[in-house]
Amino acid sequence: MKFVIIPELRDRWSWELRNAEGDAISRSATSYGARVQVEHAIQALRRGVANARVMGSTGARLDEFAPGPLPNERTSK
Repeated sequence: MKFVIIPELRDRWSWELRNAEGDAISRSATSYGARVQVEHAIQALRRGVANARVMGSTGARLDEFAPGPLPNERTSK
């Protein structure tokens, strides 16, 4: 995976996280006024993601459950 910094219109910047095939799997929710700001945002994301919790739509912490059906979570059919 790799982060790609993207120049936008009017001197704005954003980022994408791309998989090995080059497909964007995540994008910045905002654009930044300077390239250095987007670089700092990427570094903050890289530091914080290792400790990120996994949460379900109901607010249940999914990282505390064993694999298998999750209580109170909707399943797609």
